Amino acid sequence: MAILPLLLSFLIILFLCKKDRKKRKQKKITKIKPDYTTYSQKSSEVCNEVETVKSKYKSFSQVLGEIGEESVASILRTLPKDYVVFNDVYLEIKGKSTQIDHVVISRYGVFIIETKNYTGWIFGNDTSEYWTQTIYEDKYKLRNPLRQNYSHLKTLQSIFGIEERFYFPIVAFHDRATLKCETNGNVMYFSELKDFILSKHIQRLSDELVNRLSAILMYYSVKNENQKQEHILKVKQDIANKESLVEKGICPKCGGMLIHRQGKYGEFISCINYPSCRFTQNINR
Repeated sequence: MAILPLLLSFLIILFLCKKDRKKRKQKKITKIKPDYTTYSQKSSEVCNEVETVKSKYKSFSQVLGEIGEESVASILRTLPKDYVVFNDVYLEIKGKSTQIDHVVISRYGVFIIETKNYTGWIFGNDTSEYWTQTIYEDKYKLRNPLRQNYSHLKTLQSIFGIEERFYFPIVAFHDRATLKCETNGNVMYFSELKDFILSKHIQRLSDELVNRLSAILMYYSVKNENQKQEHILKVKQDIANKESLVEKGICPKCGGMLIHRQGKYGEFISCINYPSCRFTQNINR
């Protein structure tokens, strides 16, 4: 008889355990879903921060350029009064836009100045697509400023209508840079700019023509800031497109194949259609 109460207790415990197990099976387990909205917001915030950093970098680069241009503008302001100076010139001609840092019109010729506020060693020549800026062991490429400025000359020639011999294209680097260029072009330091302009003392243009050219330049100059920004974006896009073609081994000038060559100053790439196409680009190691 003593076993009966124990057996009864065991059966009760067994029944309660089964009931509890059944309840747990029926109970719905609520899963905690990750808050993707929060992740998305954080990702968006990170992207915005990255874009902010990028925009600051671009702004800093633009500020350096503007500082260089203002330094040259202050030098040009000291020229005699019969030199007509134009700074930061944007031209819109037949749907194409061009930006020229400085234009000086005088009886002694038209001076077209491309300003480069760079430091370090600058290597380049007349024909290469890019020049090289070296700061310690780091190397950076820049578009050949001589070729860049020659395109400015041709733009001005198209609206001025005077022969090429009346123009003096100049590339002016900050005195902090060290020029290692092998070129026949007018490449100089900021400090040499004024003396070079004043050294041209043979009269080439009449006073009447100087006034007419100045009026033409004012007529074609763009004053709208939005148009100026559109020009900047277009130039950057053109550079990106050209670099993309070069990476694919395609000549950006004629569409021919690019090949590797060995020259006096090291390895470079050039167009297979040379000499009809003279595209070249140094290879930085």
